[in-house]
Amino acid sequence: MRVSWRSAEFDRPSGLPRVDDARSSDPVVRVTSLYATAWRVTGRTEAGQVADYLKLGVFAEHYERNARSVPQVALREEIDVSDLAFARWPEPSTLRGARLWLFVVPPYRLIVPALTFDIEVDLKNGGQIDPRALQRRSGLVELLQDVYERDLTVEGLDLGDYLRDRAGLIGADLGEDQGITTYQHQLVLGPGLPDRLGAAERASVVGALMYRTHAELSHDYTSVKYPMESNREKGVTVAVGPYMSIVLGWPQDGGNSAFISIVMVLAALAELSRISDEATATVAEIKDAQSPNVDPQKRQAVLERTADDLGDYQLLLTFNVDTLADISMLMPSQRVTNYHDVLVECMGLESKTKVVTKMLDRLDYAVRAEMAALTSFGSRMEEAQRKRWSIVQAGLSTVAVPVSIVFGYFGMNAAEVDERVSFLDLEKYGPLYLTISGSLAIGVIVFWAMKIYDEARLRKIYPGASRSWLRRVIGRRRQDAGRRPPRPRA
Repeated sequence: MRVSWRSAEFDRPSGLPRVDDARSSDPVVRVTSLYATAWRVTGRTEAGQVADYLKLGVFAEHYERNARSVPQVALREEIDVSDLAFARWPEPSTLRGARLWLFVVPPYRLIVPALTFDIEVDLKNGGQIDPRALQRRSGLVELLQDVYERDLTVEGLDLGDYLRDRAGLIGADLGEDQGITTYQHQLVLGPGLPDRLGAAERASVVGALMYRTHAELSHDYTSVKYPMESNREKGVTVAVGPYMSIVLGWPQDGGNSAFISIVMVLAALAELSRISDEATATVAEIKDAQSPNVDPQKRQAVLERTADDLGDYQLLLTFNVDTLADISMLMPSQRVTNYHDVLVECMGLESKTKVVTKMLDRLDYAVRAEMAALTSFGSRMEEAQRKRWSIVQAGLSTVAVPVSIVFGYFGMNAAEVDERVSFLDLEKYGPLYLTISGSLAIGVIVFWAMKIYDEARLRKIYPGASRSWLRRVIGRRRQDAGRRPPRPRA
């Protein structure tokens, strides 16, 4: 059976909004599996606001006000349950419905797909869920494992191919790879557990679902966290782990807010992974450019491009990661923000961001050092060239100045110049040559006097400096009068 699909670009909401209208009191457990991808929308595909698709209650106005900062729905597709095939799940007959979501996360329009399955379960009196049915009879553990490992097919396609095909419908830039990263998270929504259950029994139910196992677990060793604000109401169980969130007995607007939070965190992790991969590739490119056979100009171009890219990465970290990690300015709700903060902590977004930030900072320092080395090398080459030209100019001046004086003297129409006497006659013109020689000698004496004075003055400032270093510094000061030696260390 062909699956129909709807996109906000082709079918905008009209009249009553299209919303997810399952209620927490229904005999349904909703399993949603979300995946981080490297796909992003590059064209002009429009997307609808989440409040048009999800019941968010009093939170709807806040999501609408911050539409540029929260995910948007680009595609919501109902899937015929007969088109689904699972590897382990023994009870597909309890599947009441399934749908695909494609979220677009601003500002760089990353795509986060999500698969939702509604499973019918037994409820006890009072609308509370039966723990045994939740753990075993529903086959929920097997379903969670199939979806986690993407071990299912949709319309005969592997899940990765199916998601890639649907992402192409909204104009996504798919690239050459599969695009699905290693980051994913599952969300289990359903009615609350019975009040009579103690803490150990609740932990047992949560552990079975969280770790997708029927084996007995030790609850003393677990990374599962229970947000305090989210669990403050009686009959509510909210547990968060690195790869799964369990929300039982929470109002529907809270469960849908948790759904949106997962989308935001996964988008941030996908962007963080992309930045890390590109920075690693940049390091390899810089290493290749350090080969002695590489033209220094090409090496300089690689370093300049890397410095520019590092600025872009810092911008992406700010607006594509940091803004998604904190929703306290977007959502004035302790329950929602507390869940989001715990989710960020459990999925390691903050710690991973610190690692990538430190990596970019060190790469920036390395690039600056390499550019400084190249600049120093270029300065030395320019200095050597200036030195060569100075030697040539000094040699020409040494020859040209006396010759000019001599020819200028003999070219005068004066009584002291006798055209009958050769200019090589030292008896006649000896005083002239002595005067010229004395002028040159005075210049040489002044040069060496200034050099000795500068060397003595620097020796007082740098007593341990070698003579070769002092001579280099004095020579540079002569060439660049505005350049000063470094200050001595205290």
